[in-house]
Amino acid sequence: MTQMFRFDAAQTPLSPGRILRERLLEGMQLTQAQLARAIGISKPRLNMILKGRCQISAEIALRIERVFDISPQYWLRARSDFELFEERQRMSSELDRLRPISDRRGCRASAWPSREWQAAA
Repeated sequence: MTQMFRFDAAQTPLSPGRILRERLLEGMQLTQAQLARAIGISKPRLNMILKGRCQISAEIALRIERVFDISPQYWLRARSDFELFEERQRMSSELDRLRPISDRRGCRASAWPSREWQAAA
C-alpha cells in the first residue's frame, strides 16, 4: 500500500544548510572551501546556504547529486519541508482562523480525494 506524505508539524525539520553542514562538511570532514570547489560554487555562496541566508536551489541540488550521488529531490524536499514549517509557524494564528469548506452532507469537502495524494518515491 502506498503511504501518504504528511507533514509532521510537531517535529522541526532540519534546514538544508544544517544538513549540508552535518552530513557533508562534518560527516565527510570537508572544509567549506573544499565543498564549494567540489560542487563548483563560490565559498561565500556556500556560506550563505550553510547559514540559512539563502536556500538550496535546483541548481545546487543537481551539483550535489553529480558530486555526491545524493538525489536532488532529497534536497528540494528538505527545503520545502523547512519552508513549510517556518511559514506555518509564522502564520499560525491566521491559519487558526480559517475553516474548511463542508459539502452539503456536512462532510469536509476536498478538491482531491485523499487516495490521489501520494508520497514522491
